[in-house]
Amino acid sequence: MAQTQIHVKVDRVAFSKPMNKRFWMIITTDLGTCKGNMYWEPKPGEQLIFEGDWTVYQGRKEFQFKSASPDIPQDSRAQLAYICRITIGVGEALEEKIWEALGEDWHKIEDGDVKGMTGKKLAAFREAMEQLKTNIVQVNTISFLMAKGASFNMSNAAWEQWEKETIGIVQADCFSLTNLPQYGFSHVDKGIRQNFGIADNDTRRIRAGILYTMKQLQADGSTIVEWNRLNDEAVKILRTGRDLILSEASKMIQEKTLKGFDTEGGLISTAYDFDNENLIWEYAVND
Repeated sequence: MAQTQIHVKVDRVAFSKPMNKRFWMIITTDLGTCKGNMYWEPKPGEQLIFEGDWTVYQGRKEFQFKSASPDIPQDSRAQLAYICRITIGVGEALEEKIWEALGEDWHKIEDGDVKGMTGKKLAAFREAMEQLKTNIVQVNTISFLMAKGASFNMSNAAWEQWEKETIGIVQADCFSLTNLPQYGFSHVDKGIRQNFGIADNDTRRIRAGILYTMKQLQADGSTIVEWNRLNDEAVKILRTGRDLILSEASKMIQEKTLKGFDTEGGLISTAYDFDNENLIWEYAVND
């Protein structure tokens, strides 16, 4: 079922609780109460795009969002208004003075350019400008990923993970997206990788498929799986020949991404799982 996307203006953050790298928040907006997780705490006046669903809580309608991103004005004048709105002490009156004094060059403002713009206000204004620059990169990154087939939620998750490095990382290997929580190999393989020109036999796809197959076979709690079983399942998932899978798996063992114990009928594990198992065993023995 498709989720609803809404554009809101923040009135205030009514409640905020840190949770890992995010904040769980209750935000009052011009469209009502919105609840969900964000990785930054928005300021009053900030414009946001939420994606989620309308629900009813204690008889009141509210929006439960799964992802959030900045809603950035496109033209220079509107961007100035946006920054003035979220900068404490800088309101509409100063906004008008800034535009009258500098016009399109408002972002080059210096101390003394505008009457009433104190040093403290100017520092806060410049901080807001830097945040706007970051927000613009974020919006452009999300737009880029969505154009390549990623969902709004996945695109936001990628930004949270890699921020300004996101496009470079995903362009180098779109299967990096499989490292995001809640998104697996099939998300990228079926709807995204073709838009990056990755063919069925591309080594990036084969390697991602091998790791995905490993995770599937480890769902029962095992960290080491039989090589023949891994190969059989990977052939089904990747729809490619066994020789190609064996070749890439062997390279991954040499590069220490995988830990192999004779790939001809033997056992295989990810290096990460193998090293963790060794640490646990050493701790148990030495305890």
